[in-house]
This record gives sequence, C-alpha cells and structure tokens, in this order.
Amino acid sequence: MKNLIKQIITATFIFILPLAGHSAETYILTSAPRESVEDGKKQYEPIAEFLTQATGQTFIYEHPGDWLSYSKKMRDDHYDVVLDGPHFISWRIVMLNHTPIVRLDGSLQFLLLVNKDSAIKSLNELTGYPICSLAAPNMATLSVQKLFNNPMQQPILKEAKSFKSAFNDMRDGKCQASILPVGIYNRMNKDGSIDKSTKIIYRSSPMAQQGISVSQQISPDLRNQISNALLSENGQLATRLVRKRFGGNKNMLATNAKESQGYFHLLSDYWGFDVPQNKLKALAVAEVASLETTALQAAALEAAILEAKALQASDIDNKPVTSVIAAQ
Repeated sequence: MKNLIKQIITATFIFILPLAGHSAETYILTSAPRESVEDGKKQYEPIAEFLTQATGQTFIYEHPGDWLSYSKKMRDDHYDVVLDGPHFISWRIVMLNHTPIVRLDGSLQFLLLVNKDSAIKSLNELTGYPICSLAAPNMATLSVQKLFNNPMQQPILKEAKSFKSAFNDMRDGKCQASILPVGIYNRMNKDGSIDKSTKIIYRSSPMAQQGISVSQQISPDLRNQISNALLSENGQLATRLVRKRFGGNKNMLATNAKESQGYFHLLSDYWGFDVPQNKLKALAVAEVASLETTALQAAALEAAILEAKALQASDIDNKPVTSVIAAQ
C-alpha cells in the first residue's frame, strides 16, 4: 500500500511539473533602439512591471542594443510585446502573425526642409546631394527615400543621432536638407525661428502612429488582458513617459491590423525585411476579397433602402419599413 501511495504521489508531481513551468513563462517587452540602456529602462520597465502586476504573468523589458540586433531578433520572433512604428508592425503582422493591440493617438507626418537661401525647390533637385536624417530603418528616412523611385538617382543619406542634430547639421551646411517629424518641428518652432531660417519643400501625408503588437506566443485571453490593462487609467499612467515623448501626452487607443496595413512596403529595400512573393499574392487576394465583400455589403444595403422606400410608398399592410433595413 505504501508503495502504491508513493507511485501515485510521484506520478502526480511529474504531471504537475510541466504545467507549473508553463505558467512561469517570461514574456519579453521591447521597443526600437532609439535611446540608451538607461533611458530605455526608465521608459519601458514601468510598462513591463505594470503588465506583470495586471496579468499575473511575467514581463521583462529587454533593451534591443542597436538596429542590427533589433532587426535580427525581430525576424527570429524573439520579442513578445513590441512598441515601434507602423512599418514594423505591418511586417510582423504579415510575417510573424503578430496582433496590434494599442497605439498612440494621432498620426505621423514628416517634413523635408532646406535652408531659406537654398536654390533647391523640389525633391528631384536633391538627387546626389546629402540629406541629414536618422539611419534607416527609421520611418521618416524610409518614407522620404521611397519618393526616389530610381535607385541610380537618390540623395545621399548623412546619418545623425537625432532629428535635432540632423537639423543643426543642415543649418551648418553639412547637408542640403533634413527630415523632421511634424511633432518635433512644432516643438522646435515655437518661437517661429525655423520658419524664418528654412523652407519646407515636401510634406508627407499623415501615416499611422506608433503602436504595440504582441506575438502569437501570447494567447488570445492574455492578449485581451494586456490590451485592457494598457487602456485602463493605471495603464495610461504606466505608459506616460512613452506617450509624452511620442504621442503628445494623449492617451493610448485601441487599434487593429487594418490601421497598419501595407506599411511593410517601406521596408522592402531594407535587408532581411522583404516579403516573399507568395505572401504578397495572398495579401493581394485577401484585399480583393475584402473589397468585393464591401461592395456586396454596400449593394445589399442600397437594395434594402430602395425596398424600404418602395414599401413606404405603397404602405403595404401598414408594416414598419425600418425592420427591412435593420435585417441587412
């Protein structure tokens, strides 16, 4: 009998052990390498600690090092919770089955500036001349580079450590133009000094804001917990430094895959981030199907409205026509 009890206890322990290991899984949170290790900890460790407290799971912040390491680890699906630009979010959706959950409020927009006394008036005139900006794959830089379709007729990128230093380098004559996000431009131009000394030769269309996506290692239930937590009052408090720096101090908002759709194309010339043809064809087919579905829905709604108007005109059986529209 004693041996039987020992066997039961041992079997139970062996069965429970892997379950305990699963529940103790650690999830890695990171962001693009735009700050030092120390500054990264200040901004993102509070978010990891908050998610740990809010979900009962373990989240840790990992500084990505540099762009090379960040890119490689991203492609290897190393990260579980990532905050960065819509071009990376879009690529992870397509290639790694990530799910976007929240984003910063507003949109991204970029300006290309030259000095006031510059003879350059358009983009085409910058071919072969240096432009000061952050290194690719920064979205501001990629979005401007994509405007030059001919690979043999490109401006020369002079890398800077920050947008402010890129602008100052242009003012000092080290390059012909510089790229600034609208938000940074507005902060630097509060006294109107930039308007007096420079001119804008290109303004991009508004683009999707930065956001957070989660990997497929995170279950749907945990994903919902993370999203709800970040959108809560305490979640907004945990992300306050990130929101102040990148989002004008406005609250985080819920998001979906459609808001980042297609931005992966900005990364097509950046090594390691090309999307295979079979993936592109599948996306094209899905997009056509989506458009067809939307068209069918619109046609059905239009038919329902016409039917409702006809019923209303003839007053058939005195039945309310609103039910016809509601049924569609």
